[in-house]
Amino acid sequence: MGVFRTVVSPTALPYVVTGFRLAAAVALILEIAAELFVGVPGLGKAIGVAQSSEAVTSSHVRR
Repeated sequence: MGVFRTVVSPTALPYVVTGFRLAAAVALILEIAAELFVGVPGLGKAIGVAQSSEAVTSSHVRR
């Protein structure tokens, strides 16, 4: 157990964190895509309504 804690954990931690970041980004993209296809109220539905009514300014995310 000592070797795992002193060698393996610190070495693997950057890869684990990178995996979580990539998974979170993919999950967000898939969630919005699912809302676009299913039509449930949410961000995907709001984007779809704005695009179908040609409201260009509200279909883009503003910072």
